[in-house]
Amino acid sequence: MAEKKLSSEKFTTLAAKFQALGDESRLRIAAVLLQEEHSVGEIVLATKLSQPNVSRHLKVLATAGLVKKRRHGATIYYSVVDRTLADVCDLLCRNATKKIH
Repeated sequence: MAEKKLSSEKFTTLAAKFQALGDESRLRIAAVLLQEEHSVGEIVLATKLSQPNVSRHLKVLATAGLVKKRRHGATIYYSVVDRTLADVCDLLCRNATKKIH
């Protein structure tokens, strides 16, 4: 990454996104949402996290601009804003098993 091409504001935004992903529960939620759009209840079932916990983590992910919500009747559905999140996760997962020298 060429530092001179990114403004201070862009670095702040990027850091917020990485910070939002820096929690195991939020990574698990993101992995579920990368498959398809889900309601909070569906995310709770998929992750085995409590509903208040899932809601709190979704708020962090939404504030970082990683997920968006859509209301359909009384149900709110969440989805990933930018599919490049899948590329980032894939890259990190592939490299997680490599030895760091």
